[in-house]
Amino acid sequence: MGNTVTCGPNTALVVSGGRESSIRIGGRAFVIPCLQRVDRLSLELRTLTVKSVNATTLQGVQISVEGIAQVKVSGYHENENKVLSTDINAIRLAAQHFLGSTDEEIERSICLSLEGHQRAILGTLTVESLIGDRQTFATRVRDIAADDMRLMGLEVVSYTISTITDDRDYVRSLGVRQTEIIKREAAEGMAHHENQAKIRQSEEQMAAHLRVNENKNRMAEVDCSTDLLTADFQAKVNAAAATTALAQSIQNAREQAKLYVETAKADAERTQAEHEVERLKIIKERLVLEKTIQARADAELYARRKEAEGIIQIANARAKERELMGKAEADSMSFRALAFREFGEAALLSAALDKLPEVAAAVAAPLAKTEKIVFVGGGDGSGGGGSGPSRLSRDVEKMIAEVPETIKALTGFNVTEALSRYTGNIGGGAEASIAAATSHGDGARKLVPSTGSTSDAKKLSKSSAGPVVRVA
Repeated sequence: MGNTVTCGPNTALVVSGGRESSIRIGGRAFVIPCLQRVDRLSLELRTLTVKSVNATTLQGVQISVEGIAQVKVSGYHENENKVLSTDINAIRLAAQHFLGSTDEEIERSICLSLEGHQRAILGTLTVESLIGDRQTFATRVRDIAADDMRLMGLEVVSYTISTITDDRDYVRSLGVRQTEIIKREAAEGMAHHENQAKIRQSEEQMAAHLRVNENKNRMAEVDCSTDLLTADFQAKVNAAAATTALAQSIQNAREQAKLYVETAKADAERTQAEHEVERLKIIKERLVLEKTIQARADAELYARRKEAEGIIQIANARAKERELMGKAEADSMSFRALAFREFGEAALLSAALDKLPEVAAAVAAPLAKTEKIVFVGGGDGSGGGGSGPSRLSRDVEKMIAEVPETIKALTGFNVTEALSRYTGNIGGGAEASIAAATSHGDGARKLVPSTGSTSDAKKLSKSSAGPVVRVA
C-alpha cells in the first residue's frame, strides 16, 4: 500500500527512491513507504535585504549600501512564444542545494552571494556615479548575480538600492557642495536671466506691438475676406433658399394637382358608386314593380280568364238559348209556313188579327203617358153633339178602324175583305170583327173613359199632376 501526497501551486514535491527523482508542482504523487520518500520545496518569493557595510569605492571612500532583492526558486520559465513551461533543471538544482535546510539558512546563503557581488561592483564605481545613477548599479548587480543564482536553481526577480550612507559625511558634503554650486549657478543664472529677460521683454514688447499691428491688419483683411465670403455665402444661401422655395412651391403645386386629381377620382368613384347604388335601387324597385305588376297582371289575367270563361259560358248559354229559340222560332215559322201553305189567306188573316192588339197598344201608347187631360167645350164645331170624352173615344176608334187600310197600304193585304169573306158580313160585320180583335188591347179603354162630361174632366184635372192636353 502507498500514500498519496498533494501540494499547492507554490510548492514542488520531490519524490526520490527510484532510478531518478520525480517532481510535481501543484499536483499529487503516489509514494510507496520504505521504497520512496517525498520532500517539499517552496517556490514562494523571498524578499531579502542585502547590506554592504564600509565597502570601498573606486576613489577609496568607504560607504555603506543597502539593497532590496526579491529571489525565488525558478519553477517556470517563458519561452520565445511567451508560453510557461516547468523549469525541472532549476528545481533539481534548488533541491540539491536547499532540501533539508531551513528558510533562514537558505536566505542567508542568498544574501551572502548577493552582498559579495554588490561589494565587488561598488569597488568599480565612484560615489558620485553611484549616487547619480543608481539604476545602472542595480542592473549590474542583478546581471552579474544572475549566473550564480541560476547555478543554485534561483532567479533574481528584482533588485534596487534603498540607502547609501557613510561615516565621514562624504555623501552629505557632496550634497552641500552640489547645493552651493547650484545656488551660485542659480544666482548667476538669475541675474543673467533677468538681463536677458529685460532685453527679451523689450524685444518682445516691440515684436508684440508689431505683431499687434500685423494682427490688426490681418484681422481687417480677414474681416474683409470674411464679409466677402459671408456675402457670397449669403447670396448662395439666398439663391438656394429661393430655389428650394421655388422647388417647394412646384412640389406643392404638384402635390395639390395630385390631390385634386385624386379627389376628382375619388369624387368620380363616389359618384359612380352612388349611381351604381341608385341603379341597383332602380333595378330592385323595377324588379319589385315588375313582380307586383306581374302579380297584378297574373291576378287580372286570372280574373279576366275567369271572367272570359264566365262570359264564354254565358255566351255559350245565350247561344244555346238563341239556338233553342231559333230552333223554336224556326219550328214555329215552319209550322206557320206549313199553316200558310195549308190555309193560305186564312192564315194571313189570323196573323194580321193577332197583331192588331199590338198596333192598337202602339197607337194608344202616347195617351198612356198623359197625366192630365182637360176638355174645353162640349161640341165638335160641326154641329154634331157629344161631350169631350165621347169625342175622344170616337177619334180613337176611328184611328183603330184605319189600321186595316194602313196594313193594306203597306202589305197589299186587305184585312177587311178577307174577314168579310170568312164572316159573310161585308159591312158592319167586318168592322165589328176588327173592333173585337183590337179589344184584346185594353190601353185605350184605360186611358179614355167611355162616358162623362165636363165635370168628370174637372175631377180628372184635380186628381192628376202632369202635362195638360187641351182638346178644342
